[in-house]
Amino acid sequence: MKLNDTSAHYKAKDALTASQPALILMTYDAALRFMAEAQTYMKEGNIAAKGTAIESAFACITELRRALDMKKGGDIATSLSTLYDFMTAQITRANFANDPALLEPVRKSLKTLRMGWQEAIEKLRKQGQLAEFETPQSQGVLAR
Repeated sequence: MKLNDTSAHYKAKDALTASQPALILMTYDAALRFMAEAQTYMKEGNIAAKGTAIESAFACITELRRALDMKKGGDIATSLSTLYDFMTAQITRANFANDPALLEPVRKSLKTLRMGWQEAIEKLRKQGQLAEFETPQSQGVLAR
């Protein structure tokens, strides 16, 4: 098994055994990684790799949107859904224009949201309200 195959195997195992809060952080991390890759591939002129990275980032944002509970989340869920709509539209514009600068607002928003989720998770953990979601496998992701 190659190193990349081994890494992918462990990442897949982590995803299968992670708590919901950990999965959300993992999805933000993946989206940020794919966005950075897309920007690099745009600069290099690697159209095929750019397309794959864009598609993967788009899929991550779609998953984040699907994770929203619009009934329980109220105005926050509605605002996040609107922001995710902006992100996917902006990614599409950047892809067609092959302009890495158009991806920067999306990356900044993803970073901010990821930090917010991390802070909320830490707050819930300190209040003892996160224990039901935690698994031994999610500890590393939640601590990042």
